[in-house]
Amino acid sequence: MRAITNSFLSERTGIPHTKIRRWAKEFLPPDPRAGLRSGFTKEYSLNDSFLIYLGGHLVSELKFEVYEARRILQDLKSWLVESGQLPEPEGFVLSGEHSLRIIKYEILIVPGRRLGNFEYRVKGEIQTRWQPRQDIGRGKMIVDKKYLEYPLHPEMGLYVHAMAVSPNPGSNKSMTITLLLDSFMDKIFSEEPGAYENWKTARISKGIPTSRKA
Repeated sequence: MRAITNSFLSERTGIPHTKIRRWAKEFLPPDPRAGLRSGFTKEYSLNDSFLIYLGGHLVSELKFEVYEARRILQDLKSWLVESGQLPEPEGFVLSGEHSLRIIKYEILIVPGRRLGNFEYRVKGEIQTRWQPRQDIGRGKMIVDKKYLEYPLHPEMGLYVHAMAVSPNPGSNKSMTITLLLDSFMDKIFSEEPGAYENWKTARISKGIPTSRKA
């Protein structure tokens, strides 16, 4: 795969080059190398590239302000690492939670009690069972879905057993992080036959929560 630059990300994701550059400055730490020589071309790791993409999703699709998206990324960073929801999951921790064979994670983002703060609820889909039932009509099925749910409080450094509640439920927003990662990697590998499938297969073999949809 080519070096991941602003131009590469723009080409593969369809996001304008100017937005990629802006989001990189907003959502990633400053690169000290950038000021050392003229004509420096910024290159990103796969993980940093996804954080740019994810921050952009928070701003352009979920309509958060840039400073809010930056806070959300900071809050979720350790969870993204531990749960394997980054392209290169070096810090993934295989736990009892993952023995459930979670196939995708959704994050509910709830405005906090203080301005600019957020609370989060994690929802992991374990499985979906489709049960044909001819007795209720031809072609009709009972869909049985199971989930793991827990609140995430990054500012406390642990998961606490209290439902995240907002006084204004209409302000809650959610994103299915596993499918966003899946879509991002599909775009990144779009011109490399087999690379996307190999990436997914490797993740599944390690027990990393990964959408099974091809």
